[in-house]
Amino acid sequence: SPSSQSPFPFSFPRTVDA
Repeated sequence: SPSSQSPFPFSFPRTVDA
């Protein structure tokens, strides 16, 4: 799931949920 508070298209604190 993409992080709402992150400027990146994927979650940085976590890994991208595949």
